[in-house]
Amino acid sequence: MSFRRAHGITFRTELDLPDLRPAPSAARADADIALADLSEAPGPTAVQGAYRYVSAGDDLWFEAPGVARYRISGGRRLQVDPDPSGGRAWLPILTGTALAALAVQRGLLPLHAGAVEVEQGRAVAFGGPSGVGKSTLAAALLGLGLPLLTDDLLVLHEDGRVFPGLARIKLWRDTLERIGVDAASLEPVLDARDKYFLPLPHAPREDGAALSVLYLLADAAADAEPAFARLPFPEAAAAVLDLVYRPELLPTLNQRAEGFRQATELARALPVFRYTRPRNAARIGESAERLAAHAAELG
Repeated sequence: MSFRRAHGITFRTELDLPDLRPAPSAARADADIALADLSEAPGPTAVQGAYRYVSAGDDLWFEAPGVARYRISGGRRLQVDPDPSGGRAWLPILTGTALAALAVQRGLLPLHAGAVEVEQGRAVAFGGPSGVGKSTLAAALLGLGLPLLTDDLLVLHEDGRVFPGLARIKLWRDTLERIGVDAASLEPVLDARDKYFLPLPHAPREDGAALSVLYLLADAAADAEPAFARLPFPEAAAAVLDLVYRPELLPTLNQRAEGFRQATELARALPVFRYTRPRNAARIGESAERLAAHAAELG
């Protein structure tokens, strides 16, 4: 039995979960992760994107066909039933969708965003849809010496804190080269050519950091100048709702109203900026420096 930690939640498990950070053996577990036979999901199944969901009482069941079935119960238990033909493909879904569902059950808001600590106890987040360059920007900010709290999935706690997420992130070889990391020394990601796991340093702040500003990433022409535009409250609230990780989880878990409340409160509490920057590989360092400087000016 081992203890692992992510997003401010301590898990007790017997599974090999290298994506989660080790926690002290004397830690008090908030939830359990275990293998289970989940071949008999109750009731009809609702298809949402790549997954099939069914919510019954305090349980959420979902299936990634050909990969695994998952059951999340009351924010306290996460079970997985891997398909033997899927190898270890069940792991990134567990550390993504399944952890996001567990967070919703615990009353927390999961966002499709990354976050860095710009000064002691103060974090800034940057979010957007898949493919917008969150992980590449995260790597560039890490290269500037800013502690990376989380990448891709950010779980916002009710008090506005962000906690360290996973223990490693996935990056392409060319991104690693730009931050001075030799890909040959890293474990390759099995389902992607020339993509590797980059272990992150020890969790920078186990007690979390207060989120102070949110940036919404948007693309511009390769020769454009990076630009920041603060969003008025209605647009900011709608943008935060659009950032919810696996947004189908809120209605599936009967948490649509609570998610709306959390998103609007976040938009009221924080400045929300649209950050338009060039999708130019040679300028990713500049994009990271501009964001870091803008966040520092906000204080």
